[in-house]
Amino acid sequence: MNMKKILMAVLVSLVAFTACENYGDDNHKFDNVVYLDVASTSDAQLTTFSNTRATYDCALQAVLTYPAGQDVAVTLTVDPSLVGTYNARYGTEWTMLDSKYYSLLSETVTIPAGKTTSDAVTLRLRELTGEGDEQTGALPIDETYLVPVRIGSASIDVLHGSDVAYYVVKRSSAITVAAQLTDNWIEFPTLDKYSESSKDWNGLRAVTYEALIYIDEFVKTIPSTSRPSWALSSTCCCVSAIRISSANSCSSTVRAVARASARFPDATR
Repeated sequence: MNMKKILMAVLVSLVAFTACENYGDDNHKFDNVVYLDVASTSDAQLTTFSNTRATYDCALQAVLTYPAGQDVAVTLTVDPSLVGTYNARYGTEWTMLDSKYYSLLSETVTIPAGKTTSDAVTLRLRELTGEGDEQTGALPIDETYLVPVRIGSASIDVLHGSDVAYYVVKRSSAITVAAQLTDNWIEFPTLDKYSESSKDWNGLRAVTYEALIYIDEFVKTIPSTSRPSWALSSTCCCVSAIRISSANSCSSTVRAVARASARFPDATR
Protein backbone atom coordinates (compact mmCIF):
# COMPACT_ATOMS: atom_id res chain seq x y z
CA MET A 1 0.00 0.00 0.00
CA ASN A 2 2.81 2.41 0.91
CA MET A 3 4.60 1.54 -2.34
CA LYS A 4 1.45 2.41 -4.32
CA LYS A 5 1.24 5.83 -2.63
CA ILE A 6 4.90 6.51 -3.40
CA LEU A 7 4.49 5.56 -7.06
CA MET A 8 1.35 7.73 -7.35
CA ALA A 9 3.15 10.74 -5.86
CA VAL A 10 6.07 10.31 -8.26
CA LEU A 11 3.67 10.06 -11.23
CA VAL A 12 1.81 13.24 -10.22
CA SER A 13 5.12 15.11 -9.84
CA LEU A 14 6.30 14.03 -13.29
CA VAL A 15 3.02 15.15 -14.88
CA ALA A 16 3.20 18.54 -13.16
CA PHE A 17 6.85 19.00 -14.15
CA THR A 18 6.08 18.16 -17.78
CA ALA A 19 3.16 20.59 -17.82
CA CYS A 20 5.38 23.39 -16.47
CA GLU A 21 8.13 22.65 -19.00
CA ASN A 22 5.68 22.76 -21.91
CA TYR A 23 3.95 25.98 -20.80
CA GLY A 24 4.22 28.68 -23.42
CA ASP A 25 2.32 31.40 -25.24
CA ASP A 26 -0.29 28.90 -26.38
CA ASN A 27 -1.31 28.35 -22.76
CA HIS A 28 -2.49 31.95 -22.21
CA LYS A 29 -6.26 32.09 -21.78
CA PHE A 30 -6.50 35.61 -23.27
CA ASP A 31 -4.86 37.57 -26.09
CA ASN A 32 -1.92 39.84 -25.46
CA VAL A 33 -2.84 43.53 -25.70
CA VAL A 34 -1.17 46.90 -25.15
CA TYR A 35 -2.49 49.77 -23.02
CA LEU A 36 -1.32 52.91 -21.16
CA ASP A 37 -0.09 52.35 -17.61
CA VAL A 38 -1.65 55.58 -16.29
CA ALA A 39 -5.06 54.60 -17.74
CA SER A 40 -5.14 51.11 -16.20
CA THR A 41 -7.33 52.22 -13.29
CA SER A 42 -8.68 55.61 -14.41
CA ASP A 43 -8.63 57.51 -17.68
CA ALA A 44 -8.63 60.90 -15.89
CA GLN A 45 -5.18 62.14 -14.80
CA LEU A 46 -5.54 65.14 -12.48
CA THR A 47 -2.66 67.50 -13.16
CA THR A 48 -2.79 70.48 -10.80
CA PHE A 49 0.32 72.53 -10.08
CA SER A 50 1.48 75.73 -8.42
CA ASN A 51 1.07 79.00 -10.29
CA THR A 52 4.83 79.57 -9.96
CA ARG A 53 5.81 76.53 -12.07
CA ALA A 54 6.93 77.27 -15.61
CA THR A 55 6.98 73.60 -16.71
CA TYR A 56 5.40 70.39 -15.48
CA ASP A 57 6.24 66.86 -16.70
CA CYS A 58 3.83 63.91 -16.84
CA ALA A 59 5.24 60.42 -17.52
CA LEU A 60 3.41 57.52 -19.17
CA GLN A 61 4.33 54.10 -20.57
CA ALA A 62 2.91 51.54 -22.99
CA VAL A 63 2.34 48.19 -21.25
CA LEU A 64 1.61 44.59 -22.38
CA THR A 65 -0.46 42.11 -20.41
CA TYR A 66 2.42 39.61 -20.72
CA PRO A 67 5.76 39.51 -22.56
CA ALA A 68 5.67 39.06 -26.33
CA GLY A 69 8.08 37.00 -28.39
CA GLN A 70 8.94 39.99 -30.60
CA ASP A 71 9.34 43.76 -30.27
CA VAL A 72 6.06 45.66 -30.09
CA ALA A 73 5.96 49.12 -31.72
CA VAL A 74 3.49 51.67 -30.34
CA THR A 75 2.67 55.21 -31.47
CA LEU A 76 1.20 57.84 -29.14
CA THR A 77 -0.73 60.94 -30.13
CA VAL A 78 -2.53 63.90 -28.59
CA ASP A 79 -6.13 63.76 -29.84
CA PRO A 80 -8.20 66.97 -29.38
CA SER A 81 -11.26 65.24 -30.86
CA LEU A 82 -11.66 63.30 -27.59
CA VAL A 83 -12.40 66.42 -25.52
CA GLY A 84 -16.09 66.15 -26.39
CA THR A 85 -16.09 62.49 -25.37
CA TYR A 86 -14.69 63.35 -21.94
CA ASN A 87 -17.12 66.23 -21.36
CA ALA A 88 -20.11 64.09 -22.36
CA ARG A 89 -19.01 61.29 -20.03
CA TYR A 90 -18.30 63.43 -16.96
CA GLY A 91 -20.68 66.34 -17.45
CA THR A 92 -17.95 68.97 -17.78
CA GLU A 93 -17.40 71.80 -20.25
CA TRP A 94 -13.62 71.97 -20.32
CA THR A 95 -11.72 72.97 -23.42
CA MET A 96 -8.60 71.62 -25.11
CA LEU A 97 -5.34 73.09 -23.82
CA ASP A 98 -3.69 75.35 -26.38
CA SER A 99 -0.87 73.50 -28.13
CA LYS A 100 1.68 76.16 -27.14
CA TYR A 101 1.41 74.91 -23.55
CA TYR A 102 2.29 71.24 -24.16
CA SER A 103 4.45 68.87 -26.16
CA LEU A 104 4.70 65.09 -26.34
CA LEU A 105 8.46 64.53 -26.28
CA SER A 106 8.23 61.22 -28.14
CA GLU A 107 5.45 59.81 -30.29
CA THR A 108 6.86 56.31 -30.83
CA VAL A 109 7.98 53.71 -28.28
CA THR A 110 9.05 50.08 -28.43
CA ILE A 111 8.36 47.32 -25.94
CA PRO A 112 11.30 44.90 -26.35
CA ALA A 113 10.68 41.17 -26.83
CA GLY A 114 10.41 39.45 -23.46
CA LYS A 115 9.46 42.72 -21.68
CA THR A 116 6.10 44.20 -20.73
CA THR A 117 6.79 47.95 -20.55
CA SER A 118 8.23 50.60 -22.84
CA ASP A 119 10.51 53.43 -21.83
CA ALA A 120 8.66 56.34 -20.22
CA VAL A 121 7.29 59.06 -22.50
CA THR A 122 6.95 62.62 -21.21
CA LEU A 123 4.02 64.93 -21.78
CA ARG A 124 5.59 68.31 -20.99
CA LEU A 125 3.44 71.25 -19.96
CA ARG A 126 5.43 74.37 -20.79
CA GLU A 127 5.41 78.19 -20.86
CA LEU A 128 2.92 78.08 -17.99
CA THR A 129 4.05 81.35 -16.41
CA GLY A 130 4.32 83.30 -19.65
CA GLU A 131 7.02 85.86 -20.33
CA GLY A 132 8.54 88.60 -18.18
CA ASP A 133 7.45 90.01 -14.84
CA GLU A 134 3.98 90.61 -16.23
CA GLN A 135 3.70 86.90 -17.18
CA THR A 136 2.45 87.80 -20.64
CA GLY A 137 0.74 84.82 -22.25
CA ALA A 138 0.69 82.74 -19.06
CA LEU A 139 -1.78 79.91 -18.67
CA PRO A 140 -4.83 81.41 -16.90
CA ILE A 141 -5.03 80.60 -13.19
CA ASP A 142 -7.81 78.33 -11.90
CA GLU A 143 -9.06 77.44 -15.38
CA THR A 144 -9.27 73.74 -16.27
CA TYR A 145 -8.18 72.28 -19.60
CA LEU A 146 -7.85 68.83 -21.17
CA VAL A 147 -5.02 67.07 -23.01
CA PRO A 148 -6.15 63.63 -24.25
CA VAL A 149 -3.26 61.27 -25.07
CA ARG A 150 -4.07 57.97 -26.74
CA ILE A 151 -2.42 54.99 -28.44
CA GLY A 152 -2.58 55.84 -32.13
CA SER A 153 -1.42 52.47 -33.45
CA ALA A 154 0.43 49.34 -32.35
CA SER A 155 1.82 46.16 -33.85
CA ILE A 156 -0.41 44.22 -31.45
CA ASP A 157 -4.04 44.54 -30.39
CA VAL A 158 -4.96 47.56 -28.24
CA LEU A 159 -6.95 47.30 -25.00
CA HIS A 160 -9.77 49.77 -25.64
CA GLY A 161 -10.85 51.63 -22.53
CA SER A 162 -7.29 51.82 -21.23
CA ASP A 163 -5.73 53.27 -24.39
CA VAL A 164 -6.58 56.91 -23.59
CA ALA A 165 -5.35 59.15 -20.76
CA TYR A 166 -7.14 62.47 -20.22
CA TYR A 167 -4.80 64.94 -18.53
CA VAL A 168 -6.91 67.43 -16.57
CA VAL A 169 -4.67 70.49 -16.42
CA LYS A 170 -5.11 73.30 -13.89
CA ARG A 171 -2.73 76.06 -12.83
CA SER A 172 -3.85 76.64 -9.27
CA SER A 173 -3.98 79.85 -7.24
CA ALA A 174 -3.94 77.79 -4.05
CA ILE A 175 -1.52 78.90 -1.37
CA THR A 176 1.32 76.40 -1.31
CA VAL A 177 3.53 77.89 1.45
CA ALA A 178 2.66 77.12 5.07
CA ALA A 179 4.15 78.22 8.40
CA GLN A 180 3.56 77.27 12.00
CA LEU A 181 2.54 80.45 13.82
CA THR A 182 3.27 81.06 17.51
CA ASP A 183 0.74 82.62 19.91
CA ASN A 184 -1.66 83.25 17.01
CA TRP A 185 0.19 86.36 15.85
CA ILE A 186 1.00 87.34 12.29
CA GLU A 187 3.41 90.15 11.40
CA PHE A 188 3.00 92.03 8.17
CA PRO A 189 5.32 94.55 6.51
CA THR A 190 4.42 98.05 7.69
CA LEU A 191 4.44 101.35 5.87
CA ASP A 192 5.33 103.66 8.77
CA LYS A 193 9.06 102.94 9.20
CA TYR A 194 11.68 104.46 6.95
CA SER A 195 14.32 102.26 5.40
CA GLU A 196 16.18 102.09 2.12
CA SER A 197 13.62 99.64 0.78
CA SER A 198 10.67 101.83 1.87
CA LYS A 199 11.28 104.03 -1.18
CA ASP A 200 9.51 101.31 -3.13
CA TRP A 201 6.37 102.03 -1.10
CA ASN A 202 6.16 105.77 -1.90
CA GLY A 203 2.74 106.73 -3.06
CA LEU A 204 1.22 103.40 -2.06
CA ARG A 205 -2.20 103.69 -0.43
CA ALA A 206 -3.24 100.06 0.07
CA VAL A 207 -1.81 96.55 0.18
CA THR A 208 -3.83 93.34 0.21
CA TYR A 209 -2.56 90.09 1.75
CA GLU A 210 -4.37 86.80 1.39
CA ALA A 211 -3.89 83.73 3.57
CA LEU A 212 -5.53 80.42 4.37
CA ILE A 213 -5.18 79.74 8.08
CA TYR A 214 -5.69 76.32 9.67
CA ILE A 215 -6.23 76.66 13.41
CA ASP A 216 -4.75 73.91 15.57
CA GLU A 217 -6.77 74.67 18.67
CA PHE A 218 -8.70 77.36 20.55
CA VAL A 219 -8.78 77.09 24.34
CA LYS A 220 -11.88 77.79 26.39
CA THR A 221 -10.41 80.72 28.29
CA ILE A 222 -7.49 82.99 27.47
CA PRO A 223 -6.31 84.66 30.72
CA SER A 224 -5.26 88.32 30.98
CA THR A 225 -6.52 89.35 27.59
CA SER A 226 -9.60 90.98 26.19
CA ARG A 227 -9.97 88.31 23.53
CA PRO A 228 -13.29 86.41 23.34
CA SER A 229 -13.44 83.07 25.14
CA TRP A 230 -14.88 80.72 22.57
CA ALA A 231 -14.27 77.01 22.16
CA LEU A 232 -13.23 75.68 18.80
CA SER A 233 -11.49 72.54 17.59
CA SER A 234 -10.75 70.75 14.31
CA THR A 235 -11.80 73.63 12.09
CA CYS A 236 -10.30 76.08 9.71
CA CYS A 237 -10.56 79.81 9.37
CA CYS A 238 -10.32 81.23 5.89
CA VAL A 239 -9.07 84.81 5.79
CA SER A 240 -10.26 86.20 2.51
CA ALA A 241 -8.35 89.47 2.71
CA ILE A 242 -6.27 91.55 5.07
CA ARG A 243 -6.10 95.17 3.93
CA ILE A 244 -3.30 97.43 5.09
CA SER A 245 -4.03 101.09 4.47
CA SER A 246 -2.51 104.43 5.40
CA ALA A 247 -2.89 108.06 4.44
CA ASN A 248 0.85 108.44 4.10
CA SER A 249 3.06 105.59 3.05
CA CYS A 250 5.94 106.48 5.38
CA SER A 251 4.51 108.11 8.50
CA SER A 252 1.00 106.94 9.25
CA THR A 253 -0.22 104.30 11.68
CA VAL A 254 -1.00 101.05 9.90
CA ARG A 255 -4.53 99.70 10.18
CA ALA A 256 -5.33 96.06 9.39
CA VAL A 257 -8.82 94.74 8.69
CA ALA A 258 -9.39 91.00 8.22
CA ARG A 259 -12.55 89.31 7.04
CA ALA A 260 -12.81 85.76 8.27
CA SER A 261 -15.39 83.04 8.87
CA ALA A 262 -15.43 79.94 11.04
CA ARG A 263 -17.89 77.65 12.78
CA PHE A 264 -17.96 77.72 16.55
CA PRO A 265 -19.61 74.57 18.00
CA ASP A 266 -21.29 75.17 21.37
CA ALA A 267 -19.35 78.39 21.80
CA THR A 268 -19.91 81.18 24.32
CA ARG A 269 -19.13 84.45 22.58
